[in-house]
Amino acid sequence: MFDFFRKRIGRAASNAARVDPVEPAAIAEVSVSDREIALARVAELADDEPAAVDFILQCEFADARLLAAEHVYSRPMVERVLQAMRNSDRRVVKLMQGRLDYCRQWEADEQQANHCITQARQLVSSPHLTPNQVADLDRAWQKIQHVAPPLQHTFDNPRSRLQQRLAEQADLQRRVLDALAQVRNWMSDDAFVVSADAMQQLSVLEQQVVQQRASAEAASLPKNLLPEFAQAVTDLRQALLRIAQSEEGIAARRTLLAQWEAAAPASLTEAAIMQAWRAAPALPDQRLIQPLQARLDMLLLQIKQSHIAQQDAGHPVNPDLQNQFAAGLARLEQALQEGALQAAAEQDRVVRSLDQKLARPSAEQTANLTRLRAELVRLQGWARWGGNVSREELLHAAMSLPAQSLAVAELARKVGSLRERWKSLDISAGPAGKDLWQRFDLACTAAYAPAAAHFKQLADERARNAAKAQTLIDECSSFASAFLVDGSEPEQLDWKAAATFLDRMRQAWRQLGTLDRKDKKRLDLAFDAALDRLAEPLAAQRSREVAQREKLIAEAANLNPQERGTLDAVRDLQERWQQHSRAMPLERRQEQQLWQRFREQCDTVFAKRKEVALAADTDRRQHLAEKTALCARLEAAQSGPDTSIRQLLRDTRTAWNQIGSVAHAAERAIEDRYRQAEQSLQRRLEDAKRHELAACLQALQIRLHSCQALEQLLATMAAVPADQLMRAQNEWAGLASAGTQYEDLLQTRFAAAITAAQAQDRDYALSLESQRGLLLDELLRLEILSGLDSPAEFSRRRLQLQVAGLQSSLKTGQKQPVTNESEQLSALCRLPALIDQQTSQRIERILDWYKSGKAVI
Repeated sequence: MFDFFRKRIGRAASNAARVDPVEPAAIAEVSVSDREIALARVAELADDEPAAVDFILQCEFADARLLAAEHVYSRPMVERVLQAMRNSDRRVVKLMQGRLDYCRQWEADEQQANHCITQARQLVSSPHLTPNQVADLDRAWQKIQHVAPPLQHTFDNPRSRLQQRLAEQADLQRRVLDALAQVRNWMSDDAFVVSADAMQQLSVLEQQVVQQRASAEAASLPKNLLPEFAQAVTDLRQALLRIAQSEEGIAARRTLLAQWEAAAPASLTEAAIMQAWRAAPALPDQRLIQPLQARLDMLLLQIKQSHIAQQDAGHPVNPDLQNQFAAGLARLEQALQEGALQAAAEQDRVVRSLDQKLARPSAEQTANLTRLRAELVRLQGWARWGGNVSREELLHAAMSLPAQSLAVAELARKVGSLRERWKSLDISAGPAGKDLWQRFDLACTAAYAPAAAHFKQLADERARNAAKAQTLIDECSSFASAFLVDGSEPEQLDWKAAATFLDRMRQAWRQLGTLDRKDKKRLDLAFDAALDRLAEPLAAQRSREVAQREKLIAEAANLNPQERGTLDAVRDLQERWQQHSRAMPLERRQEQQLWQRFREQCDTVFAKRKEVALAADTDRRQHLAEKTALCARLEAAQSGPDTSIRQLLRDTRTAWNQIGSVAHAAERAIEDRYRQAEQSLQRRLEDAKRHELAACLQALQIRLHSCQALEQLLATMAAVPADQLMRAQNEWAGLASAGTQYEDLLQTRFAAAITAAQAQDRDYALSLESQRGLLLDELLRLEILSGLDSPAEFSRRRLQLQVAGLQSSLKTGQKQPVTNESEQLSALCRLPALIDQQTSQRIERILDWYKSGKAVI
């Protein structure tokens, strides 16, 4: 992207150069003016989106384009600007991309909102509306992030209608449920059943439900609600019809009772009364006859008591029987008050067993007994009726059990509960009819069939588990007999196999499954006895193994972490531990405890060694820092003076040798750094020494040439002019020093020549000539030592000097010849002699050879 900007700027600059070589200040003024004009145009694009897009595509100022992009919102325009500016303006592209994403999100939300509105309208017209559908619609609407007000208003209208429909459905269902509850209450209310306007009230309620069934929301009612209401209305209507049909029988019986009650009890007989009573029209509902039956029982009791009183008028009274009669009557009344019909019936039988002739109950007691027996009969009638209703409900519940798909345990529990409730009804409401009992028993048997099959399957499974248990017991006995051979040493037995076998047997026993209670205890005892044959010696062996493990733990605790072979000892202990663990596994908890203790001891050794290693590592890091500082000191000396480098190198080398070792990973790098810094300084010293030697040799060459020139004047002139001598001395004083080794020699030689020139010593001039041969020999020796070639005419003499040097080096007790180039050059500088042009060139060649650095002196 930056290459694009650079290319664009380059093109603009080249175009400007081609058009007109305008001054830079003028270009800046023009650019500022154009930018201000562009920014002014942006302010005019507030409501003109197409113009803003055209401006962005044509404008060359980024700030103006960004401001103009603020006025672009529609998706086509945004996509156009995004496509055009994708490779030229990052800020505009980022802004347009965000607005394009917003437009896409808005369109998606609008599409989802339209979908929800369509779904809401469909639900409004749907005949079967459920609350779950409305809840799903609300969740889908809540997921929409951006909703335009018109869409919100469009959605609210059908949504409010849906809410209204749900309210109407709830109200309709509530009214139908109330009507059903009212019908059921009327069925249990005897006062309503025998009332005159019962049929009219039922018709009104039924008409209300018919109107509610015609409601638009009737389809939302539960499927079983209206059939239940219709069945309840049918049952109640039939009960009312039966009561209406019983009016004739009731009227006849009331007339008979009125006649009998008006007559004297002594004039009536029980047989005649019962014959007339049975001859009356039958009643379909026995509940209607219960109040009349109580009056009849009272009348029969009075007739019986009247006859008994007449027959037993002369019999004596028994006080004990009177007390028993009174007590039984009191207990009967109390039982009736408590609603204990069974106890009341028992007390009635006790009272009936007493001899009425001897007990002689009073009229009040007789009337009370008659009233209590009538109440008992009434309650027993209601109990029988309620018991029959309850039995019908139990029968219905038993018949509905197969369709409920209950779990086996729940099914067995419910069937057992139904049978227990049936038995309790036999006690409280009397025995049921044979037909009803057979139907109930068949229904319970059919409902219990899956549970019976399941329990039979469980019984078969328990039998198979018992067989498996016996197989495991036999297997344990066989293994123990084969494993524990008489005379076998404990060390020779495979205890790991025994432990594995025991664990496998115990696990198989735990996974065995359920057993019959009568077999479980016996099989458990047999299995434990079979395992004990193997478990006891295994426990003893494990005790010995624990002692071995304790010994290993003690050895690990006694290790010295500072010793060199400690790690090998720890590894050896760990290997021995693994061998013991593989050979004789202990119980998991005991194994973990011992291993934890052993590992703690090993970890202690490793921790202490780690502390030492950390301390050593700290020292190595300190050593590395010190050596790094020395390297930095040497590297910093690269730009320092040469005078202190040699001492710095000596001090640094001493300090380097005194510093300990560093980490192996950094050792090579720091050594290389130190060696490079040291070698760099050594090269600098060598270069300085080489330059110094070259300067000294240059000065030596000049001074030697001055000496030779002065000696040449002494040999050719009888008297050297004083001004010439003065000039030679002045030049000599202005020459650079040739070094301490050669400076004194040349100074002595030059001074001798000056002295001889001033004294006009011809002997000195003659000695110069006589020493020419010595000078040539010294020059040959120097060429031999330097490895330089000599002129061909001196080859014989050079060979002689070489042979003489070899012979003298083989003899003992003689002075060894000069073998050092520096000493040989000193001898050459020390010897004053006349030289010719060839000799001068040979000396110059030797000095140039030394100045080049190819030879070291």
